[in-house]
Amino acid sequence: MQSILFFKIGAIGDVLMTTPLVRQVKQSGARVGYFVGKRASVILQGNKTINEVAVFDESIFEKKTIGNIFRMIQLVLQLRHMRHHYHYKTIVVLDRHRIFGLLAKLAGFKKRVGLDRLGKDGKFLTHKNYRDKEWREVEHYLALGEFLGIKPDMDDQRYEYTLTQSDKVNQTFKETRFQRRKKIGIALGWGNQLSKSIHGTADCRWRPLEKWEKLITELLDKWYDVVAFGGPSDRRLTVKRVGYHDLTRKFSLKETIAAISKTDVLICQESWFMHFGAVAGVPVVALAGPTNPARLYPHLTSTEKYPGERIRKMDIECYDAYGSFAACAGDEMDRIEVEEVLQKTLPFVR
Repeated sequence: MQSILFFKIGAIGDVLMTTPLVRQVKQSGARVGYFVGKRASVILQGNKTINEVAVFDESIFEKKTIGNIFRMIQLVLQLRHMRHHYHYKTIVVLDRHRIFGLLAKLAGFKKRVGLDRLGKDGKFLTHKNYRDKEWREVEHYLALGEFLGIKPDMDDQRYEYTLTQSDKVNQTFKETRFQRRKKIGIALGWGNQLSKSIHGTADCRWRPLEKWEKLITELLDKWYDVVAFGGPSDRRLTVKRVGYHDLTRKFSLKETIAAISKTDVLICQESWFMHFGAVAGVPVVALAGPTNPARLYPHLTSTEKYPGERIRKMDIECYDAYGSFAACAGDEMDRIEVEEVLQKTLPFVR
């Protein structure tokens, strides 16, 4: 029996996109482990296709400090321990930077499988596939199955996630005064500080708040309840009208997914929320600007209502393979008009 360790720092949506590969490898009879960054680890809780999940602090990769160098050494020792304890023969490096391949090599893994970004980041991998922006992200991951003894099924792209109900969510929805015909969820996207810490600049995936407010006003006028979701770093609106329910910062990640499952459709920017909608089993209207939704949008799920719709105004993808927005004009999301979002959304709630 093969024993395979998957290794990924995050992020949450990216980890979900790896789960079709993990499931197919598990179904081949292999023993499967996942070594994952702390923030994204919650999305793997309850995943029955994984034998063991181990967690590390991904913040050690954010700054080059003496302390973080020592913590990376500890991470290598943790990988070595897992290799010995669980007898892993193969590691699958699911992040694209060459540092992760190097860490896997230092940990003593003889077979190191992964993605070679633009032919430049696979230096420390023994088995690698060229990775660019021309293919779906899930399919990039699935193609690695060829090195793991399976023939990957490219049509099997359903995320592996167990949707669980929450007493807190159920009680909140019971106490909330919903008065309208249908519930429309929205996610406004993350705030400036988080994006700047990751990308070093403003994020042109943000949709202007005034356009969100205009959209919400239109939905309320059409007699729909609007429910806002988000985490501690996400943006908020100060809408005070009856029918608008601000549940941002109220739930944990898994509770948020449970809450989304109680809505009839979710509108969001290109972010992990569109993946949340997929596992929650609701249609998603995703607004994409600099990134190409054909690569990132959830493809197949277990619900007939999904995948919903996506809206994009750009002819080219200005977000590059290294996470830079330098080629973007900055108005990519602003080009999407409220009327266009309404046209895509209303068929799901009529």
